[in-house]
Amino acid sequence: MENVHYKYAYRDGTGKRRVKTFTASTLTKAKNMAKDCERKRPVYDVPKMSVSDCVEGYIAVKSGVLSPNTIRGYTNINESHISGSIGNVPLIDVTQPVVQQWVTDLVRKGLHPKTVKNCYALLLSAVTMYNKGIDLDIQLPMEIKKEVKAPS
Repeated sequence: MENVHYKYAYRDGTGKRRVKTFTASTLTKAKNMAKDCERKRPVYDVPKMSVSDCVEGYIAVKSGVLSPNTIRGYTNINESHISGSIGNVPLIDVTQPVVQQWVTDLVRKGLHPKTVKNCYALLLSAVTMYNKGIDLDIQLPMEIKKEVKAPS
């Protein structure tokens, strides 16, 4: 009888995605081994704060290593696009559907895809700094390709 291999994906303590393979005589046994591994993984304490507070904390922590222009840009993104909508959501309630809806709302407001990408990058960096266990897989809008014209 052949062994069955079952792959299990998870995030480690640093937030990095890991895949572990479990081998057993049956699929049920392999899945049970994965569940045992899941129970032994550390649980992260998520601070009781809003997303906006989280982003402000991220900006404050990074202010010593980022340029003043970057800090100004991050502050502007937080005030313009985060604090008014998703900013009031508690950090513990940030899930993929919540963030995907926020990205969709930004697109519907008419923001350029690059701006949406910048907003999402700031949000993701801030949220993962305070919640290492979060796993977001968000679909961002497509970049608008510029048409290049040859000189005549």
